[in-house]
Amino acid sequence: MNKEEKAAHIKQLWNKARRYNNKLRFQARLQKMTESNLKEMMIDDINEEAEEEASHTESQPKLKWYLIDRERTFCKVWNFMITMLVIYTLVVSPYVVVFPTVYEWCEYTDGSIKESLGCKASGGKIVWNETLRKIELAFDIIFFIEILMNFVKRSRAYYTLPLIAHNYLLGQFIFDVVATLPCLFMGETIDYYILKFFRIIHVTRLTQPLQVILGCALQKYSKKRQNDLTSFASLIFYVIYVSHLMACAWLYLGQWYSCVNEDGTGITGCTKSWVYAAGFDDKPKHTQYIFAFYWIFEVITTVGYGDYSGSTSGEYIFSIALEFLGLTFFSFLMGSINSIFNTSDNFDDLIEEKLDSLDMWIKKIEKSNKPFHIQPTLYNDIRKYVEQAFLYDFNLVIEEFPFYQQITPKMQTDLIQNTRVFKEFEKSFNHFFEECERGFTNEMIINMFCRIQNPGKVVISYKSNVKEMFFIRQGLVEVYNNENDEEIKDKPILYLPKYSYFGDYQILYNLKSNLLFKTLAHTPDDKKGSNDHLPDIIFMCCSNEHLNEFCDLFPQTAENIKRRSLQRRKKFMEQKNTNSKRFKDQQKAKEEQAMNKQPDSSTEKSQKQEEENLEEFYTSEEHENFDSQKEDMKQYLNNLNKRIDVLVDALKQADSMMSKMGDQKGIIEQINQKKNARAKGGKTGENDRRSIADFFKDKIKDNKK
Repeated sequence: MNKEEKAAHIKQLWNKARRYNNKLRFQARLQKMTESNLKEMMIDDINEEAEEEASHTESQPKLKWYLIDRERTFCKVWNFMITMLVIYTLVVSPYVVVFPTVYEWCEYTDGSIKESLGCKASGGKIVWNETLRKIELAFDIIFFIEILMNFVKRSRAYYTLPLIAHNYLLGQFIFDVVATLPCLFMGETIDYYILKFFRIIHVTRLTQPLQVILGCALQKYSKKRQNDLTSFASLIFYVIYVSHLMACAWLYLGQWYSCVNEDGTGITGCTKSWVYAAGFDDKPKHTQYIFAFYWIFEVITTVGYGDYSGSTSGEYIFSIALEFLGLTFFSFLMGSINSIFNTSDNFDDLIEEKLDSLDMWIKKIEKSNKPFHIQPTLYNDIRKYVEQAFLYDFNLVIEEFPFYQQITPKMQTDLIQNTRVFKEFEKSFNHFFEECERGFTNEMIINMFCRIQNPGKVVISYKSNVKEMFFIRQGLVEVYNNENDEEIKDKPILYLPKYSYFGDYQILYNLKSNLLFKTLAHTPDDKKGSNDHLPDIIFMCCSNEHLNEFCDLFPQTAENIKRRSLQRRKKFMEQKNTNSKRFKDQQKAKEEQAMNKQPDSSTEKSQKQEEENLEEFYTSEEHENFDSQKEDMKQYLNNLNKRIDVLVDALKQADSMMSKMGDQKGIIEQINQKKNARAKGGKTGENDRRSIADFFKDKIKDNKK
């Protein structure tokens, strides 16, 4: 290489370096501009959301001053205190009814003590247990305040005074009034004490403290296991409480017939109740209660030692009913124990944990929107949809457990083929997986996730980037042409049934969707369009990142599905053209051109056909406005580089073509004349707009000749 050639080579390298440097600077400027625009857009979105939230909060009615929110700390503490008082009443009331002398008794001059019934008539004096009486009086005052507060306690479902009052009056109001007011206004006498037992309506409060304690103690277990153990403990607690009631009832029956007159003489032909027959009437009250409790457990557990039994007709009937109740309780108890201790954590536990996370998310939303709450119907719908999505999500196997990637490919294949849910899915979409390699099928199925859509919802909108490939597992999907190009408005060009799929060729060829995919809103013969009777549409989806990654790993499968996706795209476009104004206008224009022009040569005709096919392939599918796209910067710059390279190649070809033509100045003057003529003439027709391109085509034809 001589000096001149070396200098020319160096100059050429410097020119390349300058062009590359300019290209990098141009890309950096574009990236900086785009990032600043994105930041401004994010700030605008945040401001808009804040303004919308503020306006929504202002539009909501404020909490009335006289209403009490059940979620506030004061109300929670008050409810806990009421719960403890209810537990005390439910436990103590039956015992006091059976042994009234612990609360009120009649004292005679000789020092004897009897029940207060008929005390004054027999010359005795009524004596109260002042400590217990004061406690009952204080408790009844608190319960009276609770009755008043129940008319102003606001909840999610009942948030206005009329709704709260109507709900309380139709519910627990009567029971609370009967259990509180008679004793409160009649001096807490024993005559009305039995009415306190009407608080049995609040029996569910018995296990609330137990549930709180177990919830703290069982935090390391799954939610399902916590619920099982809490339910089991609550069942045991209810059995104990029912046994307490039955023991008090058994004691009450045992005090009916003593078979002794007031003067101490016996009654002939009288059958004593079990308390007097077994000699328990002289024993302390707590001894009688403990024995009655022991006897009740002996019967309900079907042990039945036979050491003690009833003796009167009422006691026999009670024993029969108790045995019936015992069989039911014992059977249910054994079944609960078996179900709790013979099951382990499984997929249901995983779903419960996910739903717990959903509950936490809902609570955070509600906390940020106090004092308003999400409606119970909306909450139940959200929970239902999320639970269904978890049930169908295949990628939970990857997200929650690391074992799938640790096993061999053969084991992975056996897992897919032998697991019922995976096997059924692969069989349902065999028309897609039949030409795929085994590894591709395994990876794609295991990475799928679920999408649940209501009828009449847009899945892929027109001119949007397709982020997921959809497999229809349940329901129908309608396919529409662009609404601006539709010849007949709102007419589907295609129905995709169950076990169809779409979004494949858009992802594989990085095309924007020129069709609109929408879940079926109503059946074709349903003119009203009611979607109440239609089920939700369930999709199994694979993200575009995963699909492209699997295609890189399995090139043979990628070639097969790309070939098939082109065939599918051709069918989609043929259906699209059935309801396309643009296509029909093009067909008319082609027919008119064919009538007015001479037929082209075979070479020119084939080249023109290829150009038309290429143009048709990218029609309304290529990215037109990058500023409006939500794609990452790397992909944006890669596409921009491709376009710059194409533009540079086109300029090189034009430069070489003009150098071959010779008279470059004349060509440039003619181009400038055309531009000036268009600028002066305003809007131009099709021929004027294409005149410069036609000029180059004519020159190319002349050179070929």
